[in-house]
Amino acid sequence: MKPGPDQTYFSPLDLNVERGELEFPEQLVYRVARQVLNRQGRASGLVVINVFGREILDRLKVLRSDPRGEALFVGSDGRFVRELCGGADCRFLFGRAQTDLRYLGEAVIAPLLAGETAMMVEVARHFVSYSPIHLRGSGVMTPWRLAILYPRELVVGPVNRMRNLAALFAALVAVVAITLSGLATRAFAVPLHRILAFLRRVEAGDFGADLVVETRDEIEELAGCVRDTARALEATQGRLLGWNEELQREVARQVAEMEALADAN
Repeated sequence: MKPGPDQTYFSPLDLNVERGELEFPEQLVYRVARQVLNRQGRASGLVVINVFGREILDRLKVLRSDPRGEALFVGSDGRFVRELCGGADCRFLFGRAQTDLRYLGEAVIAPLLAGETAMMVEVARHFVSYSPIHLRGSGVMTPWRLAILYPRELVVGPVNRMRNLAALFAALVAVVAITLSGLATRAFAVPLHRILAFLRRVEAGDFGADLVVETRDEIEELAGCVRDTARALEATQGRLLGWNEELQREVARQVAEMEALADAN
């Protein structure tokens, strides 16, 4: 009853209790409440809705592209909950940001709890993103924050592996260029020349040209993207030409009407 009549109360996430005992299997719930006013504008009761929180955590799973990442639902009081699944068995874990997440440092925890937003902050061998949760269309900020944590190696590792792979690939290309220049020319230069010739024809307005590249690798994907882009440009040009012709007909009609009006006068 403490919030005003025009305010909505949001409880922390907690486990549901039935008849004085925790419900099993565990049900994560939060409560939304609002005052009911009588005709004199005084609070005469409450409407309280219990909402199951599992749906929220299920929606957060799409943000975890890797099981090593974490999606946390954090309250403004620092209390957070996460779901830990082992096979078919899932359970809810609660904690305090100030203690269980202290490795992130006060520079992250303080703005997180204050309702600020940050994208990809690197701290304590982690990349952290966080943002408050607003009610759609109302502008009301709930006491909950969403925090996504990924180990640094999970984010930077693929980049390092790609860098090493690129270096290895460059060395292999150099060897192949020296020893098998003819094969390299056929495998790379010929498809690229086809793509370049196709682009030149499109630049000249020939959208009917075809581009066939069958290398079964990234070059074939590149050729497909170029071909799709050309088709999109052709469709766009067709729409523009149609609109231009329609505009010219409308201008001609307007001019004819004006001439007829002038002749009548």
